[in-house]
Amino acid sequence: MRIPDPLAYEIRRLGTLIAYGRDQSDHAAPSPGELAKQIATKFELRSVDVDIALAVLAAELDDEFRQLLHQQHGLSELGVIAAVLPSLDDRLAACDAVGRDAPAVDRGLIRRAEIDGRGVLFPTRRFRAAVYGRPLLAELPEYAVLIERLPAGVPWVTPPLGLTDAMRQTETGGVSCIVLGGVGVGKTSWACRAAFDLAGAALRIDIARGARTGASIVAELRELIEDAAMLGHAIVLDNARALLGNESGLGFLVDEILQSTNAKIFLVLGDLDGVAERVVSRAVGVVSVDAPGPEHRKQLWGVSETSDPMLATVAEDLVLTPRQIQNARRMIAAGTSPEVAAFQQLARGSTLTLPDRSTATLEALVLPTEVLTEVTELIDAIRARGTVARALGGGRGKAITALFDGDSGTGKTFTCEVVAAEVGLPLMQVNVASLVDKYIGETEKNLTRVFQQAQARGGILFFDEADALFGTRTDVSRAQDRYANLETNLLLQLMEQFSGVVLLTTNLKKNIDSAFMRRITFKVYFESPEAPERERLWRTVLPTTWFAERIEFRRLAERFELSGGSIRAALLRAAYRSVAASRKIEMHDLVECAQLETQSMGRVATWK
Repeated sequence: MRIPDPLAYEIRRLGTLIAYGRDQSDHAAPSPGELAKQIATKFELRSVDVDIALAVLAAELDDEFRQLLHQQHGLSELGVIAAVLPSLDDRLAACDAVGRDAPAVDRGLIRRAEIDGRGVLFPTRRFRAAVYGRPLLAELPEYAVLIERLPAGVPWVTPPLGLTDAMRQTETGGVSCIVLGGVGVGKTSWACRAAFDLAGAALRIDIARGARTGASIVAELRELIEDAAMLGHAIVLDNARALLGNESGLGFLVDEILQSTNAKIFLVLGDLDGVAERVVSRAVGVVSVDAPGPEHRKQLWGVSETSDPMLATVAEDLVLTPRQIQNARRMIAAGTSPEVAAFQQLARGSTLTLPDRSTATLEALVLPTEVLTEVTELIDAIRARGTVARALGGGRGKAITALFDGDSGTGKTFTCEVVAAEVGLPLMQVNVASLVDKYIGETEKNLTRVFQQAQARGGILFFDEADALFGTRTDVSRAQDRYANLETNLLLQLMEQFSGVVLLTTNLKKNIDSAFMRRITFKVYFESPEAPERERLWRTVLPTTWFAERIEFRRLAERFELSGGSIRAALLRAAYRSVAASRKIEMHDLVECAQLETQSMGRVATWK
């Protein structure tokens, strides 16, 4: 960067002073120029204070000056004052020109730091702006941006009553507001709009991006925040949670600035985990930004009267964040259908649920007529739930819940897959291994996230072997009992608040808490199949081309009282045998495999 002439003059003047001192008559030090006088007047400083600040800036900008200062006096604050005041008497008279309370430090022109036990001085952004005659925030690091035009904001979130007025009350110090929300919901947009509305301009600082530069940014952050506060701008500290812990320099900095300035700071965080209590307690308000509701989602999707009906359905049923909607619209513009684009956005990043999109149809179910009728009624109810929910209006208890009860292998899980396929929704099976956590409180957080994910994705939440999570509450005799009961109570609340579809399967219905049973809309009992159902299962699991001639399916069904799962296992075992022998499945394969399945259940069955 080119050094302007007024500053170049001051550098030469100070260089002469360092080289020859004030008492060398042959090389008398030049008088301070107009720049030094202007700075002294503007910041109400003595000439020695201005010279110290100029010497620190000159050492940063001019290598020759820095080398001269280093050789003659050193680069510490004591070396700088020795350079501008060669006389010991002058230094003693102006001893207050250095140190933590030095005038140039107090005015924000230089910054002091302790390095290896020595005070070292650095020029600030404010001083550079004054020297170069630029606006205070004209040049910013790559992780900061000045907002001087009205940002879009997040219209579906309104600030808590009284928050805006509270943020304006800065007579006794600065104020802060914490903004929470998930990835892509618009929390940064909301904070920037609120900051702009509050102050007419805002400085947004991406803390995480600044931290990735590899250098300590706390000192530069202090300058940026103090300069913005001095101009009356509000400050948005974005992605700040990781640096606001109990031992974090940023946490102490924010606390100190709020005590010493009238700064208006918005702290944008994902959540409050790990955030120092002093930061949370000082905030005048906490705003949670959630994904938009149906009407605002339609606006973000660009739904109009002439839009594809599927686009309107996707906008109404699937809870996507503004960022996800933006990404999905790009995919649609490239030729992807609305539902595929939306589901691809929703499929990312979940380990608590395992999404599955089955292609099974209702015709594939082999069930007694009365059970099939109940399953069909459930499918119709899911299709009609939107109309019924609108008629009911607000309130809880709008979820459709179904419990499939019966012995293992009777088709409960496969029926769940068929239900999801028939209504065109992903089946989101709960990953119990990821859900249950050994640390107190983590399982509850995971449960909450599971229901949030299902609500957002418009999927069917599927709990297999539900008795493991929905068990009966017990009397509290141990600490574990109390926490197990807390999990059960939380599940009850989450199901009350949920407005989607929940499917549960169990073969231990008696173990499920009665409070859950009262909230279940459809209770379907899956009996073991009778001979006609068993015969159909033997015939339909594999294509007919896999079988040799003269297979006695009816006799197999009558002789072996197996469940649907066991019949499938026997058929697959027979198929593996036939492939290994390079032939079709023969009757003796089926008989032997059926006998093995029967024996594995502790029963005996003869073929004769």
